[in-house]
Amino acid sequence: MEKKIISVLKYFSFFAYKPTLEEIHTFLPVKIDKNKLKYTPPQYSIRKIKDQKSKIKNSKKKLNSWRFRTYIKLISLFPQIKLVGLSGSISMMNAKEDDDIDLFIIT
Repeated sequence: MEKKIISVLKYFSFFAYKPTLEEIHTFLPVKIDKNKLKYTPPQYSIRKIKDQKSKIKNSKKKLNSWRFRTYIKLISLFPQIKLVGLSGSISMMNAKEDDDIDLFIIT
């Protein structure tokens, strides 16, 4: 089980994101009782609250920018586009100041 938890943590570490216990449980390839996950080493489960609040603020700022809103309105004019989704760090509300906004488009 430990190897499976570590594989989930490695996935999140690729995005420089520290998952919550809930997120670890959701992404675990084997479904187990949440109570069995109650103890995880502190370096994996504790978030730096100040850091996270800053990243959430940056993400919201980027999503509310006039430029982003203009692009989304322009994209919405194309009838071929069925879905526009967010991807990358912004989709996890984990964007840094210099991160861009990644979109995926389904036609």
